[in-house]
Amino acid sequence: LAIAMTIFRQYVPGIPKYYSPLSPENWLDVSKIAAYVATIRSNDYPGRALQMEWQGRSKVRIGVDSRGFAMSCQLIETSGYSILDNAACARLLGKKYLQFVAGYKLGPKLHYLNQGVNWKIPQ
Repeated sequence: LAIAMTIFRQYVPGIPKYYSPLSPENWLDVSKIAAYVATIRSNDYPGRALQMEWQGRSKVRIGVDSRGFAMSCQLIETSGYSILDNAACARLLGKKYLQFVAGYKLGPKLHYLNQGVNWKIPQ
C-alpha cells in the first residue's frame, strides 16, 4: 500500500496578534531556506490511522533553531484525528529540519514557520 503525504510551507506576513503572539522578527524568512531536510515518509503514517483509513491535514507551527533543527511544534489546525496531529509533530521534532542558504545566520532564539502535513491514503 503506497501512502502519499505532501509537506508544504506557509509564510504569512503581518499575522494578526490574535493569531500569534510572536513578533515579526521571530518569523523565519522562507527565502533563506535552501532545502527541507526532514521528510515524513510512508512508514511514518500511524498504524492505527492507516488501519482505520483516517486522513486529513495537520497544520503546525515549527520553531527552528540556528542550526536548522526543529525544537518546538504547536498544532494550529487539526486534521480531525489527534493521532495524525501528534504524528506530524513527533516526526519533525528533534530532526535536522532546514538547510539555510550559504552565509545565512540566525540569532540564538527560535524562528518560526507554519508547516502543513497532508495525510492521505491513495485509492
